[in-house]
Amino acid sequence: MKRTAIGVLVLMLLASACNSTNRLHLAKGGSEITSGDTGGANGAAPGAPAPTKTGGTAKTGSAAAGANATTAGGTGGAGGRTGASSNSAPGVVPQRAALKVGFIVIKGGDALVTNSLGTPVSFGDGKKQVAALVRDLNKRGGINGRQVEPHLYEWNVADPNDSPAVGCVKLAEDDHVFAILTVVNLDQNMIACAAKHKTVLVNASFGAGDAYYYKVYGDWFFSPSLLNLNVQKKLLLSSLSSRGLLGKTTKVGVAILGSDQQYQRVTDTVIVPALKAAHVPYDTYSMSSDADVSGAVLRFQTDGVNLVIFSSSSAIPPLLFMRNADSQGFTPKYAMTDSDDTTTLGQYGPRNQTQNIVGVGALPISNVAVNQYATTATEQRCLAIMRAGGENDTNRRTNLTAEPYCEALWEFEAVTRRVAGVLTGDKWRATFPVLKTSYKPVTAFGIDFANGRHDNASAYRDFAWKTSCSCVSYTSGLRPAPRS
Repeated sequence: MKRTAIGVLVLMLLASACNSTNRLHLAKGGSEITSGDTGGANGAAPGAPAPTKTGGTAKTGSAAAGANATTAGGTGGAGGRTGASSNSAPGVVPQRAALKVGFIVIKGGDALVTNSLGTPVSFGDGKKQVAALVRDLNKRGGINGRQVEPHLYEWNVADPNDSPAVGCVKLAEDDHVFAILTVVNLDQNMIACAAKHKTVLVNASFGAGDAYYYKVYGDWFFSPSLLNLNVQKKLLLSSLSSRGLLGKTTKVGVAILGSDQQYQRVTDTVIVPALKAAHVPYDTYSMSSDADVSGAVLRFQTDGVNLVIFSSSSAIPPLLFMRNADSQGFTPKYAMTDSDDTTTLGQYGPRNQTQNIVGVGALPISNVAVNQYATTATEQRCLAIMRAGGENDTNRRTNLTAEPYCEALWEFEAVTRRVAGVLTGDKWRATFPVLKTSYKPVTAFGIDFANGRHDNASAYRDFAWKTSCSCVSYTSGLRPAPRS
């Protein structure tokens, strides 16, 4: 197996073959998958918030030469500012003040994914994408008359000392943004940073966290277009049962991404209890290195596993597993969800493996081939804005961060417009459930802000490999997602 830096991919969204919640990497010349932030989330005891990284490599100062921090705005910049005053205090925005919003953008992602995994990818130009969206919003009058003042943090994925959490510190402490919008999968350090600074955090990546993250940090952490990992796996196991794929002859192998505690939590609290209740035998295997991927394949094959579930948040662990399984002649079924990014797997995984994919999903951009789900009017509007801003977006997968940026900003806009008078974090959070189902999402089938959670995708479909198109395709109509 090729040894390669996959971590940022996993942490990156990102939207495509690259999401997870950890800065993991299979290092060249070494096999251990590590976390980029030591002493943080991965070392915290369940139930205890992890320490937030606040020093060292954080880029301070809004105009540092060569720093990752960028203030987009000015008279000719993305924000289209017209001299509005800055926020009077963190978390408080007077009626005539500019609304400072932070964005995490990715630097070097295309090259990292392509060189590491041999799977060409384009995330697009995050700076252009944010600039186009903010320009469009400000031309429409901003939000309740406030011009949006964007502040960008470029996360250098090739720098092991950089991370979205470092960006959060910069945006919160130096730029005093009211909210941070991200299309990058989040680790606990990032989420804890936003909560510590009482900064609204809107996540529109492919990678929702597990239920623990929303329970501990839910006051400030919002993923309106997503289902948390616990709900995804509950829906998956229920679907497998109803489709007759969990029976007396089934043996399940659970491949766990071992570098983040949330995946073990999901395994222990959702997957294993459901399999026990159904009297389905199972194996679990934690993968924290490239050798572990090979070990998981060998163990599952030897033990007669015929259905594999991944407890992770990225296409990368499944892709590495499938490549290894293909080389060993092991061809189980694969049960997958939004967090596995089956669109990428269907495109780049070995055909003998991908043709065995079944699952459930709420995100067409992550679930199925582009031609298997028609574009929506909201998507078309997003892509038109991107093209006007210089991005050559022809469909939802052309540049993978484009639609998630639209989702994040428009979700934030929809809630903020409902807040009258002085804007505060408390008012914003209290207003969040008011939208209910009126918002039309970009990446999801539907969103119900009033579902009692901060992960709000409201519908899903079953999917499976379709021989006629050699791709993953939906096999059911829309079904309501559970409210809890």
